[in-house]
Amino acid sequence: MLVLPLRNPYVVAKQAATLARLSGDRFVLGIGVGWERFEFDATGADFTTRGARTDSALRLIRNLHTTGGAAFDDPRYGHPGGYFTPVPHRPVPIMVGGVSDAALRRAARHGDRWQSHGIGPEDFVERATHLRSLADCPVATDARISIARGSAAEAAGTTAAELDTWAATGAERLTVWFGPDVTTAAERMRALATHPQAHPYLVR
Repeated sequence: MLVLPLRNPYVVAKQAATLARLSGDRFVLGIGVGWERFEFDATGADFTTRGARTDSALRLIRNLHTTGGAAFDDPRYGHPGGYFTPVPHRPVPIMVGGVSDAALRRAARHGDRWQSHGIGPEDFVERATHLRSLADCPVATDARISIARGSAAEAAGTTAAELDTWAATGAERLTVWFGPDVTTAAERMRALATHPQAHPYLVR
C-alpha cells in the first residue's frame, strides 16, 4: 500500500505499468489516502485535500493505462494528450485500503479490490456488505490483520485459531502484518507457516 496523495500520479502510473510488465501482470497497485498529517507536512502536500486528489489521481492512472496518453480533463491532473509507455497488457488492478465510508466509495468507484485494516470479522462483514451495495461491478474483498505482539508461537497460535472465523466472513484474501522488526517478523512468519491450523489457508 502506498499513500497516493503524497506522490506524483504520472510517476506512479509509469511505475505500476512497468512492474505489471515485469511481473507478468501479477502486480496489484495498493493505495490509501494516508492519515498521518506529519507525512504531508514533511512533503509539502495538502492534508485536507488528500481524498479529492486521490480520486483524481486514480482516474488519471486508469486513463494512462487504458489509452496510452489520451487527453484527460481534470482540474488537478488534466493534460491535452501525449505518449505514455509502457502501456500494461491490461489495466493494473487497483486495491483501495481503508474502512471509512469515503474509502468504500472510492473502492466502489475506482477499485478492483478493497482491503480492510484494524477491524475484526464482524465489522469486516458489515463494511464488505456496504461496499457491495455501492459498487456497480464486483470488488474483491480482502482483510489485513496484525500479529505484532507476543512470542512467535503465541502469535501463530492465536492467528491460526482465527482463520476459520475470517474464512467465514467471505474475505477472499487475508494479509498478515508480522510487526516492524524484521527478525521477529520472520520468526512469527515461520511459526504461522508451520502451524497445522494455518495450512489450508496458506498461499504458496
